Amino acid sequence: MDRTERFYRIERLLRERGSISLADLMARLDVSRPTVVRDIAYLRDRMGVPIVFDRARNGYHLADRRESPRHRLPGLWFNADEIRALRVASRLLAHLEPSLLQAPLAPLEPRLRELLGDDAGACAEAALLERVCLRAPARRPVPEGAFQTVASALLQCRRLSLGYREPGIARLHGRQVSVQRLVHFQDNWFIDAWCHGDECARAIPLHAVASLSLLEATAVLLPPDEVARRFDPGYGAPLAGGDGMADVDSTLADPPPAQAVAARGAAARRVRLLFSPEVAGAVARGSWHPEQRMRLLEDGQLRLELPCEDPAQWLSLALQHGRHCEVLEPPALRLLVADELMAIARRYAELG
Repeated sequence: MDRTERFYRIERLLRERGSISLADLMARLDVSRPTVVRDIAYLRDRMGVPIVFDRARNGYHLADRRESPRHRLPGLWFNADEIRALRVASRLLAHLEPSLLQAPLAPLEPRLRELLGDDAGACAEAALLERVCLRAPARRPVPEGAFQTVASALLQCRRLSLGYREPGIARLHGRQVSVQRLVHFQDNWFIDAWCHGDECARAIPLHAVASLSLLEATAVLLPPDEVARRFDPGYGAPLAGGDGMADVDSTLADPPPAQAVAARGAAARRVRLLFSPEVAGAVARGSWHPEQRMRLLEDGQLRLELPCEDPAQWLSLALQHGRHCEVLEPPALRLLVADELMAIARRYAELG
C-alpha cells in the first residue's frame, strides 16, 4: 500500500470507528510505528485533517467528524502510479498544445507533489519525460482562450459567433455555428461545426479564428454518425506504411458521382499534388489518408489526390518535398505554397 492510499485508509477508519489506537492502525496498514506517526502528522499539519490523540481512550479520533471543505481529502482516488501517470500526461499535453490544459492543471501540481513526496518517483518522472517526446513541427498557435470558449460551447450546448480568415483570403468571415466536435489533425486544431448562415458543415482551423464569443442560442447537434459521415472524409493521419508501391493505382479512379460528393458535406474539397520521380517512391509508400488516390505516370512522376477541408492542412506535405512537389490544385494551396517560398527567398536574399 502506497502513501496516498494510506491517507485515505486512515481518514476512513477514523470516520467509521470514531477512535482507533496506534497499534490498530499499524496492523491495518501493515506499516511501522514511525510511518503511522508521520502519516498522521502530515494529514493534520499539511492537509488540515483535525486528528487529535485522546489519552483516555488511547487512540486517535477526529475533532470534527463532519466533512468540511477545509479538510476533506480529494474526491478522486489515485494511487502513486496513477498520480505519476497524470503528471507525465499533463506535461506531454503541454508540449502538444500549451494552452489546452496548462492553466486548469497548474493548481494541482503542488498538491500532487505533496501527495507523492518521494524523490525516487520524481527522478523516474524526469527520466521518462526525457525519453518520451511530442514534436509538432507544423503546429500553429491558437488564440488565447479559444479552447476554453469552444469547450464551453460544447459542454453548455450553446452556439458560437466567430470570425476567421480562409487561407490566402484577407477578408474576415463572420459566422454563427454550432460546434459538433474539436479535432486535432496534423499538429493543428479544427472546429467541426454546423454553419447556420450557409446551412452546411464546415471544418474551421482554430488558428485562423480571429474572434470567438458564446451566444445564448441553443446549439444544433447532429447525430454522431452524421458528424462522422460529413467530416471524416476530410481528415487522415500521415503514417509510414508499406514497403512497396501496392497503394499506387495505374490509373486514377473516376471522380465520384455528384450525389456521393454532396453526401460528404458541402465543404469537402480535393488537393492534387504532383511529385517528381526522385521522391515518387517514398511518397507512394506513405499512407496519407484513408481515401487517398495515386497515379504513377509514364515519366515516373506520381500524382496524389487527397480530400481536405482546409488546404493549409497539406501545406507541410507540399513544402517538405521542395522543388520535387507541385500543387496542381486547389488555387488556395498553390498561393499558400508560393507565398511561403517567396518569403523564404526574401529571407535568404536579406542574409546575402
